[in-house]
Amino acid sequence: MIEVIEFSTIENLSNAIGKKNRAIIGITDNNFSEGIIKKLNGGDLLWKK
Repeated sequence: MIEVIEFSTIENLSNAIGKKNRAIIGITDNNFSEGIIKKLNGGDLLWKK
């Protein structure tokens, strides 16, 4: 299953990863993706792969 999360702007995403004009990123590491989801949800892991 592929989870899709929309947030912020292209400019903010590009700045966050240090690349220009990035609109989409993919995270393949399960632990890293769960950590990102947890952070976006204010510390709560609301869903798990």
